[in-house]
This record gives sequence, C-alpha cells and structure tokens, in this order.
Amino acid sequence: MNTLSTRFFYYKTFLVLIFSFILAPGFTQTPGTLTGIITNCVTGAPVVGAKVTVGTLYTFSVFGGIYSLSINPPGTFTVGCVKSGFDLYTSSPVVFGSGVTINLPICLNESANPPALVVAALDSTV
Repeated sequence: MNTLSTRFFYYKTFLVLIFSFILAPGFTQTPGTLTGIITNCVTGAPVVGAKVTVGTLYTFSVFGGIYSLSINPPGTFTVGCVKSGFDLYTSSPVVFGSGVTINLPICLNESANPPALVVAALDSTV
C-alpha cells in the first residue's frame, strides 16, 4: 500500500533524520578543562595520588602532582581534593565555560590527625 499519507510519513522521517545529522554537531558543547598541580603546603613537594572531584567527575594526580579533568557539561562547581594524611580541600565555586581551561593549583595541608597504622597478626596457636 503506497498511499499518499504513507509517502508523506516517509518524507517527514527522512527530513528529520537529515536535519538531525546536519544540526546536531552545532548543539554539542566543547567540555571545559580543569588542570593544575597539587602540592604539600608545608614542603612544596608534589602530591601524587590525590583525588580531585568536580560534581560526579573525578581524576587523580600523577607524577609531579599534575592533574587534568574534562568538565562536561560546563557549569559552576566546587572543586574538592582528598588524599590520606592531608586535610580535605574544597574550593569556592568555579565557573567552567565551554572550551575554557581553568588552571587551579591546589595546596594540601598535612592532617593534624593522620590515619593510624593498623597492624594485624594471625594467632596460629589455635
């Protein structure tokens, strides 16, 4: 059955698909980027393995304390940073724009109450 209404339906569907492929790239946003170096506030030494979070996104600092994180969708978020033996860091709100790179150096203070070392042994005499 090749009625006029069926042809019109296929024609509309075809046009919607064509316009979707043509216009869709214009609606995508380029992610913002957060970069920086994490250091120890007292010694100035880089901190490796610190977790940097922005909303639900996160990354870890690597050699030299360097970190980088793509923020998509862009918006306004606080930046958090945590590492065992250091106090929690929380920034004031940061505006991440589309395609904009923000450099945020983070200085972590050593914790006054670091986690205790736990030693466990098995009693093999039982």
